[in-house]
Amino acid sequence: MNDNELYDNLHKRYTSCYFKQEDIPSKNLINTILKESLLITPIFSNLWHHRTDIYGPEYYDDKRAVCIQTVEHMGYRNMFNKKGAARAGIEVLYNDLEIFEDAVKTGEVKKNGFGIFDEAVPFNTQVMAPYLLKFTYQPYTFGKTKIEELKPNSLTKHGMKMKAYQGAMAHAYAITIIARKYGVDSSFCGCFIQNDDNKNKIWYNDDNLIKFVGLGYRDKNCFDGPGSKHYNGKERPELKDNVIRWN
Repeated sequence: MNDNELYDNLHKRYTSCYFKQEDIPSKNLINTILKESLLITPIFSNLWHHRTDIYGPEYYDDKRAVCIQTVEHMGYRNMFNKKGAARAGIEVLYNDLEIFEDAVKTGEVKKNGFGIFDEAVPFNTQVMAPYLLKFTYQPYTFGKTKIEELKPNSLTKHGMKMKAYQGAMAHAYAITIIARKYGVDSSFCGCFIQNDDNKNKIWYNDDNLIKFVGLGYRDKNCFDGPGSKHYNGKERPELKDNVIRWN
């Protein structure tokens, strides 16, 4: 990948919120992307404090279970978050998920936005990508230093977790840019609630979750891409917007 291709891939990448379930990249291609990402990701002192687990197409039902924990309706989020009063019963959200999926599949959401609902109950359906990557905090996953050789105090534990988040973000972004090089679309998801009652094989009762990344081929009805009412690819900050400040 030359400099021009890299720059082009940076501009072509965006979070795809809906993926094809029949047309999927090969496992070998995904491994190629992951292998290349390990070579270029900047990690402080080359000490890796995060782990990435990959869940392929065979985990479809478990991904749906994860998806109901990405509900964006604040009432439901407050109701079913594990710290809330009503943790059980989250399975009722499958009905809302099916309604939302149907609206996406028919193109209604892409064309008309969430206004098609009397009260919108959207979900982060990108977690149902054919390949779902789960980034979790795990101290000293890789590096010369081993956690059993240390006696970490609360300060070093805080530092390791911060490095894990930094490394996971850099690693995830590297993966998505390399994926675009091979024509594979990607997504990020860091919006989810915890629920001890929602058992599945991907994410259950684990406080160490950092984020998810999805890999696959975007569906034509992706509701957050070019041509969609939700797409804001042109709405980027400028120097005048005070995001970047000269001192």
